[in-house]
Amino acid sequence: MVHHDHVKGVDHLLEYSPETIIHKNRPGEGQTDIKDGQIFSTDGATLRAVYSPGHTQDHMALILDEEDAMFTGDNVLGHGTAVFEDLTTYLNSLERMKGVFSGKAYPGHGAVIEDGPGKIGEYIRHRKERESQVIQVLKSAKNRPGVIITRDEEADEWTSMEIVKIIYRDVPESLHVPANGGIVQILNKLQADEKVVKEQDRWKIKARAAL
Repeated sequence: MVHHDHVKGVDHLLEYSPETIIHKNRPGEGQTDIKDGQIFSTDGATLRAVYSPGHTQDHMALILDEEDAMFTGDNVLGHGTAVFEDLTTYLNSLERMKGVFSGKAYPGHGAVIEDGPGKIGEYIRHRKERESQVIQVLKSAKNRPGVIITRDEEADEWTSMEIVKIIYRDVPESLHVPANGGIVQILNKLQADEKVVKEQDRWKIKARAAL
């Protein structure tokens, strides 16, 4: 789903120019599909569509061939970090985006990014660092903070918010709830990777992945 902050002007545009064609991946009524690799050309500008699900399942980035730059939409921002629906899908899209251009990134929000691929690389490293932090918490003993369990010990079970309170202990508690969403995404990825198991609302590292 395309979020409203990017399309609220479409109805007004169609009122002014009813013949305008609206392109969208996974189109709705009256819209035209965008295919991966599709080219849009006008005088002085050539755009190539890059299917890049992550922020949403229908997310598209656009390469501006004349500048070897990319319009990154909401997958990569000019400030802060992005929100995504599925971490594995998002990371795969970031890897793909990073490799198909070499210039600036024009994000959906925030300032222009001079080194687009470099910034995308930062996003990827940040997510992988967070994943490593989650694994370290799951490997540690609750009653002995920072102490890693041994092979002979049973791993503790953790709620996602308990993990948040350790990883984000220096962040105001008012931000813990939104941070929890990202931690849950990491846990879901680790579960898909068969590194953790979930029992009700608690997560535990698998024995073979404990150390």
